[in-house]
Amino acid sequence: MGTREIVTPGERLGSLDSVLSGPGTYVENGHVYASVVGFFDEIRGGNEGGEGEGEEAPPLPLVCVRGPRKEGEDMVPKVGDFVLCQVDRVQQQHQRVDVSILSVGSRALRESFRATIRLQDVREFDVQTLSLPDCFRAGDLVRARILTTGDSKSFFVTTSSVDLGVVFAKSVNGFPLNPVSWDCMECSGTGRREFRKVAKPPDTERPLSVMPHPLRGT
Repeated sequence: MGTREIVTPGERLGSLDSVLSGPGTYVENGHVYASVVGFFDEIRGGNEGGEGEGEEAPPLPLVCVRGPRKEGEDMVPKVGDFVLCQVDRVQQQHQRVDVSILSVGSRALRESFRATIRLQDVREFDVQTLSLPDCFRAGDLVRARILTTGDSKSFFVTTSSVDLGVVFAKSVNGFPLNPVSWDCMECSGTGRREFRKVAKPPDTERPLSVMPHPLRGT
């Protein structure tokens, strides 16, 4: 992974035997992960490694993630762009989800833009049966596509494609959630499952399965 590459929370950056955990990262099961959206940086000459070993073991590099608002690029999203958003508020009564656009493609933004996911733009089927709180929760990171523009800082976005939807979320217990099906994620700490409109991971060849869901009792 090269420096200045955009990364998202939960993305693995390296193992503890080869890198040190810096700002914007966290350690879990011997690996270092991004904890924020931003630019990946690898700083050589960390303050650990080789202690008591003379000069045989060079210092490990320090990996960190710099926030997009400080180091982002000055740009405005346009129709058709793929964007990374953070959910601000879910409004079932008004059939909308309010989000903030954090990055466009691989470019983090200096300033976030407001956007809305309407009920009809969440998925392509059974829209009338959708419950928005079963698709998104405040704080979720969502991959979406710009549908239309409102004013200069407001957009409508869609998650209807299989590769669009939630890419990172935390459970009600505060642990990262892992995708197990197109509408379900599993808590990495407790094993409990929660509903989400899940984006197909980019490195997954097969679509996420539609599996019996313990939340539904099926």
